[in-house]
Amino acid sequence: MKKKAFALFAGALLLVLIALAVIFFGDGPVHERDFRMEHTGNIGRIEMKKPGEESVVLEKTVEGNWLLNENFHVNRSAVRDLLSTLRNQAVRLPVPMAEQAMVNRLLDEQGVKVNIYERSHWIRLPGNIHFLDRLTNTKSFYVGENTPDGESTYMRKEGADIPFAVHLPGVTGGLKDVYLVKEHVWRDPVVVDLAPDEVDRIEMTFMEDPAESFVLQNHIAEGFVLKTPEGVTLSKYQINQARAERFLNSFSGLRYERLAIDEEEQRMKDLKMDQPFLFVKIAGITGQEISLGFFRREPLPGDPMGLSAAHGYDPNRFYLQVNEGDFALAQYYVFNRIMRPLSFFLENFDQ
Repeated sequence: MKKKAFALFAGALLLVLIALAVIFFGDGPVHERDFRMEHTGNIGRIEMKKPGEESVVLEKTVEGNWLLNENFHVNRSAVRDLLSTLRNQAVRLPVPMAEQAMVNRLLDEQGVKVNIYERSHWIRLPGNIHFLDRLTNTKSFYVGENTPDGESTYMRKEGADIPFAVHLPGVTGGLKDVYLVKEHVWRDPVVVDLAPDEVDRIEMTFMEDPAESFVLQNHIAEGFVLKTPEGVTLSKYQINQARAERFLNSFSGLRYERLAIDEEEQRMKDLKMDQPFLFVKIAGITGQEISLGFFRREPLPGDPMGLSAAHGYDPNRFYLQVNEGDFALAQYYVFNRIMRPLSFFLENFDQ
C-alpha cells in the first residue's frame, strides 16, 4: 500500500515538474534559451546593428586591445560590462504565447542584432601550437526593449521562434542599455596616453601668441631639444630641465569629458570654420600621430561668478578636436598641464 502511494506521489510530482518546465521554457529546444557566452576570453569580435542606425563593431586585436569600428580605442569599462553581461545573462521567463507575435515583430523591426565571434585557428598541433587565425560566428541573438516591470529584456536567438525575458540573476534592471548601438558610448575618452619614453616629438602652436610656439624633439643624444618658432635650438643652459621633464610626463591619461553630440547644431557648424587657439601635434616613437585642436567655448549665460564674462569665454571647459574628427567637451583642469608656452621652459620664467 505504501509503495502504491509513493508511486502515485512520485508520478504526481513528475507531472508537476513537466508542467513547470512547459510553463517556463515552452516547446523550444535548449539552444533557443542559451544566451550566455561561457568563455568570454575567446571572443574576438562583437557586432551590434539596429535597423536604420549606425552599427558598432568591437574587435579584439591579437595584443588583447579592443578597437571600435576599426578607428577608435574602446572604453574599457563599457567592454567589461558587456563581457560580464554575456557571461552571466540568463532566461528569466518565456514570453507568454499571447504576446509572442507582438514581441517578435518588435524584435525584427527595432531590435539590436548581436553577432558574437570567437577566435580559433584552422590548424592546431600538440603543444599548443596553432596557425591561421579565424573568427567564427558562434552566437547571434536579437535584443529588444526592457520588459514592463523593468527587471529583464526581451531577446530571441537567431533562427528561433520563441522570445524570452532575459536578465542578470541577482541584479536589478534590464539589459537594454548594455547593447546600445551608439558609437560615442563605446569610444574611449582617453585621447593621449604616452609615457615620456614613448614620445618622439611635440609641436605646440599658439595661434593667439605665435612667439610662444615651440617644437620639442625627444630621443636624441642630448635627451631632448627645444626649438623656437624660428627653428633656433635653445641651449640646455637656457632650459629649466625639471619643467621640461614634467612636461614630458604630462601626456598620459589625457581624456575628454564627453563628445559634444548634444551641443547646438549651428555651434558645431561654426566650430568647423573657426581657428583653434592652440594646436598640438604629438608623434610617438612607434609612428603614431595625434593632433589636438583647442577651441574656445562661448561664455556661459547666468554665470554667478561672472568668470565667463571676465574671460570672454567659458573658463572651465573648451572644445577639443582629435585628429580633425569629432568635437568633444574637455576641461582645462585636465589639459592645463600640457598647455605650456615656450617661456614656461626658460630659466628666467617668472611663474
